[in-house]
Amino acid sequence: MRTIRIASVLLGLLGAGCTLLLNTAEPVQCRTNGDCDGNPSLRGRVCEQGFCVVPTAPIVPVSSDAGEGCVTTEMCTGANSNRASLCRKAGEACIPLQTEACPVISGAWKDPKAIFVGSIVPLHFRQKDGSAPTVPYVQRFIRAVDLGLDEFNTASPQGILVGGQRRPLAVLHCDSYADPTQTEAVFDHLTQVAGAQALIVLRDEDLAAIADKATSKQVAIACSDCAAPLPQGPLAWKTIPPIGNQAPLAAWRVSDLETKIRDATGTTAPLRVAVLAEGSAPAVAFTQALAPVLKWNGKTVTQNGSDFFILTTGDPRKEAITHTIFAEQIEAFAPDIMVVAMGSDFPKHFLPHLESNWPAGKAKPHYILTDLSYEVAPFGQLAQSDELRKRFSGTHPTVTAELRANIDAYTIRYRAQYNNQLPDSNFSGYEAFYSLAFAITAASNQSILDGPHISSGFENLVAGTAIDLGPSKLNTAMALLSSGATVDVRGLWSNLDWNTKSRELEGDASMYCFTKDGSSLTIKDDAGPQYSSTTGNVTGTYACD
Repeated sequence: MRTIRIASVLLGLLGAGCTLLLNTAEPVQCRTNGDCDGNPSLRGRVCEQGFCVVPTAPIVPVSSDAGEGCVTTEMCTGANSNRASLCRKAGEACIPLQTEACPVISGAWKDPKAIFVGSIVPLHFRQKDGSAPTVPYVQRFIRAVDLGLDEFNTASPQGILVGGQRRPLAVLHCDSYADPTQTEAVFDHLTQVAGAQALIVLRDEDLAAIADKATSKQVAIACSDCAAPLPQGPLAWKTIPPIGNQAPLAAWRVSDLETKIRDATGTTAPLRVAVLAEGSAPAVAFTQALAPVLKWNGKTVTQNGSDFFILTTGDPRKEAITHTIFAEQIEAFAPDIMVVAMGSDFPKHFLPHLESNWPAGKAKPHYILTDLSYEVAPFGQLAQSDELRKRFSGTHPTVTAELRANIDAYTIRYRAQYNNQLPDSNFSGYEAFYSLAFAITAASNQSILDGPHISSGFENLVAGTAIDLGPSKLNTAMALLSSGATVDVRGLWSNLDWNTKSRELEGDASMYCFTKDGSSLTIKDDAGPQYSSTTGNVTGTYACD
């Protein structure tokens, strides 16, 4: 990266999207806008007083506060119907941060030097019928992000040292409604109004919707729940392992169950396998990875012909699914083994129908889930029937002893922060925020705090001093990163081992199953078999209870 010598630079203003004014006569970067465009990391900037700077975002004034621009943040906020509105500099226009589309704001947003991290999440899913129900998972996700934010600002109340200024962190959460047009609109608000150079994006589909704009704007993105391949162009980093890593383990489990069924029944007849998937990007990515490695009856998917059935619904978060029609098709096929790439729609709607209407005389199926179903609450009915519970197994990213300790510690902090509520396996927002905040810290000693430098900051997180996400080593990590050193971060879902070329995570997969603790259903993280992404092999023996 290019090092720029600056006599006196107010870099904090640049990161916030304001014009950078320099007290120097030395033109160290540019003479024209074309000089900026000639450098990929500075493309899209304008040349002002010899430096390539982010152009001042057009801001729609909320109130002139006596007609001469803003006076205080409090007055701006009052004029914005008591929604957060910032007076970054007296006399300038108010900056309306909090809007109907961006309803949740957290952290030190009142500080004019604050570094804003944008969050694009589907608080609601806009349905085809016009309704827009809320999503409990996303509400937990926002709480996870805000917990990480609170820990950062507690550890460093005055903020990250950038260009001689202390700059605290703030997060503005915007609702994509799982709608591409809305997603683009909130992206514009976050980058042009709030001045965010770093974003957390929850879904593959939302990332795809802003891919072109994000590429042009060159913001850094932590995609928290993205499981499909990343689009080309955006400076996006995954913070969960690809769901395709679970496909070889699911295929192994199909073969394992085939052996067990044949041993138990003595049958030599062909067995039937079905795949039920929802229409989300992660589910589609999983089924695409599964098909080439799936094998039973000594045959591939294609060779099995009529003994294989794949059924994909629409995305249940965006449209009403006629579950009965799909369930009846599965019942008519009557598989021996069923692979399920689906979220809560499966235990809520499909499972009761299948178990109640299964063809008489036909053994009920064994179910293989993915981490899309890695939650206890929707599967509460399994606690009532050991026979049903034992027909369930699933795949998910491997949870080591170290990751389990991080999960347990996080759960304690989450419950203390949020009135004893459980995160229920929602860790990705926490990991995404911490990763992005560490990358910002790593970029803080660079000449410019912008998307390309923040994105490069992720490269400082894959080797060095071991750092578990959480407050215990937070000050150590910040001190090392701000001094130019590297760290090796370890998360909750995974070890956060990025391939810095692809920005994808390396990660192994394990089998999980449902067990009982008294009358309560719990998840056993390690049911034996493990898939190594390094060797491509599955080792271990399945055992539950």
